[in-house]
Amino acid sequence: MKVTFDKECEVLIIGGGAIGSAIALEASSRGYKTILFEQNDFASGASSKSSKLIHGGVRYLEKAILNLDKAQYNLVKEALKERSLFLNNSMHLSKKVKFTISCKNYFELIYYYLGLKTYEFIAYKNSLCKTTFSLNKMQVSYCDGIFNDSKMVINILKKAEEFNCQVYNYSKLFAFIYKEEKLIGAKIFLKEENRYINVKANAIFNATGQEIDEIRKCDNKNSLNIATFSKGSHIVLKDDYLKNEAILIPKTSDNRVIFIIPWQNYTLVGTTEIQEDKQQNPMASKEEKEYLLNYFNSYFNTKLTQKDILSSFSGYRTLIKEEKQSQNIIREQIIEVSKTNLISIAGGKWTTFRKIGYEAIQVAIKNSFLQNSSSISKELKITQKIDIRSLKNLTKDEELLKYLIQEYASKAIEVLILAKEEQAFEKVHKDFLIIKAQILYAIKNEYAKTIVDFLARRVRVAFVDKNKAIQMVEYVGKVFAKELLWDKEKLKINIALAKKEINELF
Repeated sequence: MKVTFDKECEVLIIGGGAIGSAIALEASSRGYKTILFEQNDFASGASSKSSKLIHGGVRYLEKAILNLDKAQYNLVKEALKERSLFLNNSMHLSKKVKFTISCKNYFELIYYYLGLKTYEFIAYKNSLCKTTFSLNKMQVSYCDGIFNDSKMVINILKKAEEFNCQVYNYSKLFAFIYKEEKLIGAKIFLKEENRYINVKANAIFNATGQEIDEIRKCDNKNSLNIATFSKGSHIVLKDDYLKNEAILIPKTSDNRVIFIIPWQNYTLVGTTEIQEDKQQNPMASKEEKEYLLNYFNSYFNTKLTQKDILSSFSGYRTLIKEEKQSQNIIREQIIEVSKTNLISIAGGKWTTFRKIGYEAIQVAIKNSFLQNSSSISKELKITQKIDIRSLKNLTKDEELLKYLIQEYASKAIEVLILAKEEQAFEKVHKDFLIIKAQILYAIKNEYAKTIVDFLARRVRVAFVDKNKAIQMVEYVGKVFAKELLWDKEKLKINIALAKKEINELF
């Protein structure tokens, strides 16, 4: 039976997280006609629930040295190169931060200093700062990066759109389409429009994170799983504990690593690393929260309880399947090409997202799914600088200007013009700088379809203060209702769903 195709492209991507968006930008910036589909919201999986770190991997370096493991060493070296590109190409979404390690004795001080000096040496010209130590404080200090993960995905996709990439959230893979036992396309269900479309493609990528093996089984029901998962949970506390610096606890009693970082004007503590049966929407357990709190209290000599946690979140790291404990698995990606030509990407981490996107496209070229082309992703600026002075004719509120530039970089001018046109400078909540125009902008320009899309991933309120996010739900819902033409019943349902989702996830 002949299939009628609604859309045709060269590159079709299933999955709209870090890896999917990286492939989309790599492909579209090379000139390939590219389409990406995500079954939920962009970055709604692990890509918005990361540790917010851009790093080479200090613990991987330790294993590389102690075990003389070249693979671990190369992973660190590659990640440090990509860390530099990440920070240079997304200056308004990422920044370097100073980390401090407190040592119990002189042996630890020397051990960590020499290890981190090696970390600095490997980075070489891409080093972020000099590694230092203090005998008086018994501390070692070094630098790594932090960033805003879900906003990064949105900005990558917006940049890909500049190269004519088409992106769709709430669009689920229904089935693959074959010709002579080779993939030639996919049937996609567009949830918002309640209809199916057929998309023809030369190269089809499975970049679905924790769903990777389910998608592989859609292609071949006899596929053996290639991925395993580690659950990482985080807690968020108020901002009184850090002075814009971060803390690394390099070895807990059970050999895990804990980071305490300043993020979105709050204190983020993570991460646990446990193996459990995969759930669709993981939550931080009471035991995980207590585990992180205990180490935080021990470090700061505080007596915080779970009542002091403002928000918490969990995500699954997709790792390469090995018969080892999850914290020992090298998080290096695998790119697999099936007999039918489905390209699946498993593993990797946020820091190396660009390189993974590059390698995925190179695999497609090597297999003759795409014609050869050169990459420009190393030089691509995800966000562009803007001078605050150029925006002062739109508002005199300097605090708001600085906030919007931090959130939107050069796109801040679009938010402010929208605010002026729609008289939308009203604050959404008294404790945040967020204004009504940001909701409008998220709907019109950032693919937001639901209240939680906005509160969790376009602004990060649900991630940092669950109760205040719930307080914002009705205001945000009314703006969505007006823009998306929801009737009273649909608004009521969406408000209830948003409150339920925030309560369950955070």
